[in-house]
Amino acid sequence: MYQLGWFSTGRDKAAGDLLQVVNSGIKQGEIKAEIAFVFSNREPG
Repeated sequence: MYQLGWFSTGRDKAAGDLLQVVNSGIKQGEIKAEIAFVFSNREPG
């Protein structure tokens, strides 16, 4: 199993969509991995 690190500002819809697709694939067993950490460099506001 792979351990993934997720780096994203999460500013646009595509970023959220990609995270949802990957997370869904992991939950359904299509992707043999887990998201070990999330790093977001987005500033408040």
